Parts: sequence; structure tokens; C-alpha cells
Amino acid sequence: VTFILMKATPLFSVVQKKLDKVNSVVPLAFILSSMIGWTYEKTFLGLSYSRNFVQGIVLSSVAAAMIMQAIGDNVGRGLGMMGALSVVRFRTSFKDPRDIMFIFASLGAGIGCGVYAWGAAAGGTIAFCCVAFLLSRTGLGTKHFFDGMLRFALPNEGPVREQVEHIMKTSLKTFILITMREVDGGARLDVAYQV
Repeated sequence: VTFILMKATPLFSVVQKKLDKVNSVVPLAFILSSMIGWTYEKTFLGLSYSRNFVQGIVLSSVAAAMIMQAIGDNVGRGLGMMGALSVVRFRTSFKDPRDIMFIFASLGAGIGCGVYAWGAAAGGTIAFCCVAFLLSRTGLGTKHFFDGMLRFALPNEGPVREQVEHIMKTSLKTFILITMREVDGGARLDVAYQV
């Protein structure tokens, strides 16, 4: 009897409609962002691949879809959400601009799903993935191909660093310093080069 009464109440029907929409929005956002994550994985050409980053691509789309569902058509909620999210400080540094584009594509797919623009979300995701594959196979923008990464520690002294740079200049065609950080309280340097 209570189930019949619950079904008859207007509040229950509103909740049921919202749940039906969420049940279609979140899986679609997950599928589209999984396509973006898979594309990132297959087209990645760098040296420091991160499984957590790929999972972040997928999760950001689902989160964006849920946020758009929560905001709905309410301007007040949208401004409140913007204020709440502006307090959060994201300290992740992206070393590759391509990574940022994959995050934006995932957020775009999630936002598209959240506002029921499923065609735009699906079409945009497919177009983005195709272009990413095309760019990774053509080598557009590639000036030098690197074979590997060279990582070592050395004393934090000027003459030693100059000797290492001289050896690298005479022995290698191309090299790029990726990271240099002090370890052991500044006594040593931990360096990584792309060669």
C-alpha cells in the first residue's frame, strides 16, 4: 500500500524522472571518456606514462556530468558551484600541453552529457579521438625523435655539471634536460635528460 502511495505522489515521480536521466547520463559520460582515455593510451609517445592520469580523464568526465546535472537550469546553483570550485587549488602541473587537451575533451564530453547534448558529446568525442590518432601517426610538429631517457645523480658542483654537458654535446645529436632537482640537502643533483 505504501509503495502505491509513493508512486502516486508528485515528489516520487520527480525523483524517479531525475534518476532515470542520471542513469543515462553517467554511463554515457563514462563510455565517452573511456574512449578518450583509450585514445590517450594508444597515442602516447612520451616517456612518463601515468595510469592515474588516464583514470583521471575518465573520472573528470563523470564528475562534470554530475555537476551539470546538479546545476540544472538554476543560475544561482551555477554561481554557487563556480564559487565553491574556485576555492579548490589544483596543484597538478602538466608538462605536456597535449595532456591538458585530453582533460578538456573529457570535461567537454561530461558537460555535453550533463546538459543532454548527447549528439554533440558523442560526435565531439569521436572527432577528437580521430584527430588525436591522425596527429600521432603523421608526426606533425615533430622536430626530433628521442630514443630514451638518461637519468643519473651527480655532485652539485659547477665544474662537474659543465663536464657532463660537454660530454653530452660531443656524444649525442640531441638532448633535452627534463628535470633537475637537489637531493641530500643540496649535496647532489638528480637529473633526467631525454636523449
